[in-house]
Amino acid sequence: MILIKNGRLIDPKSKRDEIVDILIEEDKIKKIGKIDEKNIEKVIVAKNMIVAPGLIDVHVHFRDPGFTQKEDILSGAKSAARGGFTTVVCMANTKPVVDNVQTLNYIKEKSKKALINVLQVGSITKGFEGKELTNFEELLDHGAVGFSDDGLPIMDVKVLYEAMEKAKKLDVPLSLHEEDPSFIKTAGVNDGEIAKQLAQRREVPRMSAQAVGGAVGKNEISIIVPCHRVVGTNGSLTGYAGGIRRKIALLKLEGAWKENYYVPKKSTALRWGVLSTLRL
Repeated sequence: MILIKNGRLIDPKSKRDEIVDILIEEDKIKKIGKIDEKNIEKVIVAKNMIVAPGLIDVHVHFRDPGFTQKEDILSGAKSAARGGFTTVVCMANTKPVVDNVQTLNYIKEKSKKALINVLQVGSITKGFEGKELTNFEELLDHGAVGFSDDGLPIMDVKVLYEAMEKAKKLDVPLSLHEEDPSFIKTAGVNDGEIAKQLAQRREVPRMSAQAVGGAVGKNEISIIVPCHRVVGTNGSLTGYAGGIRRKIALLKLEGAWKENYYVPKKSTALRWGVLSTLRL
C-alpha cells in the first residue's frame, strides 16, 4: 500500500479542495481522509503539493514522425508525465502530415510504449493545404480523436464550412486557428488594459503579447472562451479574428444565432469583412 500524506487534493468533479491523506492499494484509491501511517509500506509526504486527477493537454506537439530532433513521442510523454499530465492530444503537424492511415498507425504503435495516454488528431485538409478535406471517417475508424490543421488557418470558407458540417455529423471536435494572417503583424493578444497594468508593474513602456499570454497561463484553472460566441447585450456582433462571416456561420451551425443579432456600422468586426455575411 502507498499513503500520500498531507497533500492538497483538488478534484473539480467532486468539488474538493482540502488537505487530506490518500491511501492507494493495488493501483486504486482505497480511502481519502485522515489515515494512520502505521503498517503502510510506502509513505509519500505531499505537504505543499497538489494531488489531482491526471491532467489532460488537448494541444501538444511531439513532432514525431519527421522532426524528432525537436521531440519524439516517448520524450514528450516523459515530460508530460513529469508535469502531471496523463493524457495528451497531439497535433497533426508532423512529416508526413497525419492525413493518412499509415502515419496515424505509426503514431499509435509507437505510443504504446509511452508512459501516458497519447491520442492523435488527423489533419482537416490534405497536406495542410486548406483545399480538400481528409477522409474523416477513415481516420476516425483508425483511432483519430479529432481534426486540426494546427496553426494554419483554413482561408477557404466553403472548405471550413464543409469541415464543420462533417464534424457535426460525426460528433467529433475540430481545433482551429482561424485568424486572417493578412491582418496580424505580430502574435496577438490585444494591447489593452491588462497589458498596460502589467507594464506598469514591471516598469517597462509596454508589455508584449507573449508576456500577457504567459500571465494568463498562470491561472490555476484554465478557462476556454469560445470567442465567436461573444455578442453584445444588444445583439451587436463584435470582432472575431476568424472573420465575421465565419462568426455568423459558426453561430448558425451551432444553433446559437438569434434574429436580433446584427453587424454594427462601426466595430472591429468591420476589419474582417462584413459584405454578404448575412446571407450565410
